[in-house]
Amino acid sequence: NVKPAPAVLPRARVVAIVIAACEAAAHLHGLGWVHGDICPSNLIVDDNDRVVLIDLGVARKAGQAGTVRGTHAYMAPEQVRGEAWTPATDVFALGVVLWELVADSRLFHRGPTWLSMAMSIGAPKVCDSRAKVVISFASIAPLRFLSSRRWIMSSAGPVRSET
Repeated sequence: NVKPAPAVLPRARVVAIVIAACEAAAHLHGLGWVHGDICPSNLIVDDNDRVVLIDLGVARKAGQAGTVRGTHAYMAPEQVRGEAWTPATDVFALGVVLWELVADSRLFHRGPTWLSMAMSIGAPKVCDSRAKVVISFASIAPLRFLSSRRWIMSSAGPVRSET
């Protein structure tokens, strides 16, 4: 049994999917909620690139802290530390999803849960040419990284106006 090689999505489709996911997150943020578990398995995408953000099981009101919850390889540093969630928590996860769609590889998944969580706190080591593609995507969405690992944008809302 030979598995087919994973197909890399065309850039336009990646952009459409991420914009739709950002709009879904922005809707929640506008209602005062943070999803807290944005990851590929919680993004249902149809053939027309309509995206439904599912599984609000760990969502909480913006500004609340509490138990560490979410999919470990997509958790923002504040989630890992048990700090308050803000819309930026979801923007972080959207950035990880964007990375993975473009690079066709996992960004923070390192096997054991504790190691994946530790990776999201430390700066990732980017050492392949795929990073250049991801960096070029930074100009189309508010998912811009700074060396300090802080996001320039704190909400997923303004994506449409920046494309």
